[in-house]
Amino acid sequence: MSRRGGRFPGVSASSMRARFKMKNFEGSSSNAEKVEGEVEVNQPAQKKKGIVFKKRKSEVINLEEGEKAVPLSELSNFTVKQEKLHSFEEEGDGSSVWDKKFPFNVLADEIVQSAPDVARIEEVGDVGIDQFMQVLGFRLVSIGRSQEKRHKMMLGNSLEITELKEQLKSKEIVLTELKEELSVSKEKLKLVKEDHERAVESLGKKVNELSTMSDQIIEVTAKLKHMESNHEAEILDAFAEGFERAVIQAKFLHPEEDFTALDPSKVVRDGQLVDDEEVVEEEGNNNLAD
Repeated sequence: MSRRGGRFPGVSASSMRARFKMKNFEGSSSNAEKVEGEVEVNQPAQKKKGIVFKKRKSEVINLEEGEKAVPLSELSNFTVKQEKLHSFEEEGDGSSVWDKKFPFNVLADEIVQSAPDVARIEEVGDVGIDQFMQVLGFRLVSIGRSQEKRHKMMLGNSLEITELKEQLKSKEIVLTELKEELSVSKEKLKLVKEDHERAVESLGKKVNELSTMSDQIIEVTAKLKHMESNHEAEILDAFAEGFERAVIQAKFLHPEEDFTALDPSKVVRDGQLVDDEEVVEEEGNNNLAD
């Protein structure tokens, strides 16, 4: 523990003045003289000092340099809380240490005041006890203030944790809503995918049907061409057969005539037998000229 100010462990002169604002504090009258029958206490002499506090216009008090300011309202709240601890209950049954009827001295005599303890106190002496009470008091002040700060910090942390829990709860609600929206979106996407798959399947069937129809068309076209070819052959055969019949009949009617010049592929043109293809080609040329 540091010794600021050279008087009390861990307590500076400026913080001491601020902490005892509401009353004048007199220094300890103890000295290093040895009292008869008592042990020597090496504590430096304390000079008496009167501390005068002026009325502050500010609503905060700076207890020491670099320390956070304390609002006056907090000091008032401090006093109200301490009244509950320093007061006595008038109507209590004596079972509580805050009851006015609680037997402090009886319990002290029966439990606390053992012979070795009494001997130890008598050996220390009054001045030693006074000094001990000073040290004990300031140490309790230091411990109490440290505990107060720690508990305030814990309370602040608790409030922050509560706020964080609320924020987490809100985020969990938002996350739940987003999960629900995602689930709905997935369901919609699933339906769209199923529709797409059905459309692809239907398109595939139609493609197959078109392919089958194309094959059928090709097959029918081939059959038509075959039928046309057969029909043309049948017509030619019928024409040849009819021409042959006509020649036979002509030979029968006119046996003295020579019919060897007859040719089914020729026609009479300008008093001559010419190929039918030449006549057709000539007629085509004439038509183009017109």
